[in-house]
Amino acid sequence: MPKKPFILSDESKNSYGFYVLTDGIVLDTFRTNPVMLYNHNPNVVPGRWTDITVENQKLIATPEFDMDDEDAKKLAGKVERGFIKGASITIAPLEVRTDIPGFDGSVVTQCILIECSVCPVPSNGSALRVLTASGELLSDDNAIRNYISLSAQQQTQPKIDMKNLPLMVAALQLAAGSTEEQVIEAINKNLQKITELTNKNTELENKVSELKTQLTNESKLRVDALVDGAIASNKLTAAERETWHKLATADFDSTKKALDSRPVHTPVVAQLNNPVNSAEAAFENKTFLELKKYPEGVAYLERLSRSNADLYNKKKATPGAVVTA
Repeated sequence: MPKKPFILSDESKNSYGFYVLTDGIVLDTFRTNPVMLYNHNPNVVPGRWTDITVENQKLIATPEFDMDDEDAKKLAGKVERGFIKGASITIAPLEVRTDIPGFDGSVVTQCILIECSVCPVPSNGSALRVLTASGELLSDDNAIRNYISLSAQQQTQPKIDMKNLPLMVAALQLAAGSTEEQVIEAINKNLQKITELTNKNTELENKVSELKTQLTNESKLRVDALVDGAIASNKLTAAERETWHKLATADFDSTKKALDSRPVHTPVVAQLNNPVNSAEAAFENKTFLELKKYPEGVAYLERLSRSNADLYNKKKATPGAVVTA
């Protein structure tokens, strides 16, 4: 069964009137345990999320259903047939602001992704749950709006009561009974790690791009030298340059081998201007062994044996040397 990726969240305004910045969603802990629930029910686990990526300010993941579970198998079928298309996330807001350019309301600039569920309602519709700083799970429309509004007015990170935040502690993989300071420290470390990895990834991408450009330029110079050299030595005409350039770009070694064995071309005009010697001039600086490699060279040797037997015998006697007289 082909897998259909879901948009878990994007930066459009949700039904509660606020936004969630995708780049501000902390994913590290979710990636370690990307469990998939159905309608946020912790007792219904139809599968897990794979290929968790961020593209164009969208959080995207692919559901992987437990096909040994009959209920999960039925749910997978409904997803595949298009009857269920939505996903819903539970987030724990860390910062809410109202002064972000381009957004006309409250913006959750930083949050922890607690879990994501498959559900019949799209992710940025009404399907959203919020975990408050006191550990209360909100799903009521007015409660969520009031909480986000209050957080935006405070413009500060909410106080965390660790005794009431079992989900947050579990998401951060902290020991039971961890203090508020330990939770904040873990969050900051995750954010710092994300920044470092993002910077390192950008640096590596730049290096790869530079190497690709360098290799492309070097390859082009090598191809230019091969083809232009063949033209200069009269093995190719200028009109053939584009065709042979494409061949050398696709397969340099085979093209070079073909050009190396290609005889020197003598222009027709030159042959007409010097009808006696022009046909022979191309072979004068070739060795006996070189001339034997292709039909034109063999024909030249036959003519030479009749017209200049002494020169023919000298060439034959020293087959690896160039003999011109």
